Amino acid sequence: MKLASTLFVVLFLKSLSFSQITILASDIPVPPEIVNFDDISTSKPGQPSTGANQNWDYSAHFGNNPFSIYYPVETIPFYTNAGIDVYLASFKNLNSNLGYNIYNELDWNGTDVLDSGLDIPFQSYSLGAYTGNPSDSLVFPAQQYILSTPRILMHFPMTANSSWHSNSQRVTNFTLTVGALGLNKIPGQQKYTLVRNDSIVGWGKLSVYTPNGPSIRYDVLMDRIEQYAVDSFFIAGGPAPTVLLTSFGITQGQISGLQYAYNFYRKGSYAYLMRMFYGTDKTYSTISQAFVSTDDVLTGVNNTGANTYSSLIFPNPSNGHDINIQLTGKEVKSATYRLYDLTGRTVQQGTPAMQGNGFMQIKLQSTLSNGNYLLRLFDESQHEIISEKITVQL
Repeated sequence: MKLASTLFVVLFLKSLSFSQITILASDIPVPPEIVNFDDISTSKPGQPSTGANQNWDYSAHFGNNPFSIYYPVETIPFYTNAGIDVYLASFKNLNSNLGYNIYNELDWNGTDVLDSGLDIPFQSYSLGAYTGNPSDSLVFPAQQYILSTPRILMHFPMTANSSWHSNSQRVTNFTLTVGALGLNKIPGQQKYTLVRNDSIVGWGKLSVYTPNGPSIRYDVLMDRIEQYAVDSFFIAGGPAPTVLLTSFGITQGQISGLQYAYNFYRKGSYAYLMRMFYGTDKTYSTISQAFVSTDDVLTGVNNTGANTYSSLIFPNPSNGHDINIQLTGKEVKSATYRLYDLTGRTVQQGTPAMQGNGFMQIKLQSTLSNGNYLLRLFDESQHEIISEKITVQL
């Protein structure tokens, strides 16, 4: 009897296990020109666990802070002849307040997604805030080049315990004018190595918030990312003088752009499904920002075609007293609900008053403050039938 019970438990646990996925180059298409996300940092999502067979549920975390990343199709022959597909605007820092705009040229091939080139447009900056002389300047001429050592953003096949690494050597030319040091349009260079380390440290299922309810539980890989640059500066062919670097708050061999993050990748999209960003925290213990994709994210209802009923929640925004729910096309004998704040914390739960004909009412607690909440309603079988954002405005 004991053996039979043990065998049952083993088989039951096995039935709950997930499928480990392998992502190939064919699974990651070139992104569309506009890719959309939501910043859910204010909801304070919890620290994700690493390892095999995980179940990450962030479906109660939303932010209402949408933003977009743009990937314009490259048309310049210099780049397209080198296999470049799209480009991405970014910024390279010299110090915390001074830097320059660049375009990273991205290439999709059969084994990698690469940052393979740079396009630096002409730009000029006054250095008066540093030197006191508004005529002092830092000028970057227009420059285009293909990198001899690209940065590897993705390497395929990608699966559990995969890892990849790149040291991408880069050079940016500029001219410097600082009258007090006798420098007048002196040529200089910033040479830097952009270091990128990726390793797949977890896999499992991930569900995120959508306006239509929790997303389906996507098979994902969890990529741990470490990235930083090592900067060196040269003036007139030699190392930049220490006195000059110090005046700009720069040091030779400085570490810049340090960042640590987890990206959760699914098949069918270059964009992460979710990103946990830790800034400069190399211990990956304090989340500073979190983001989720809002493009092509399916809900369980949309995925199965099971949505044969409609719901109406009113008033929304609420005056802080009552929330009314009208269900059409679905009979619910009894229901329960949970109300979550932006941190994912349950702030109210209970049983709505059933009024008949699919109508029910929830009385909101007077302790609720103005803001956005997530309402999740469950039927008598504890199946979720509504997941909807509501707003309280007293």
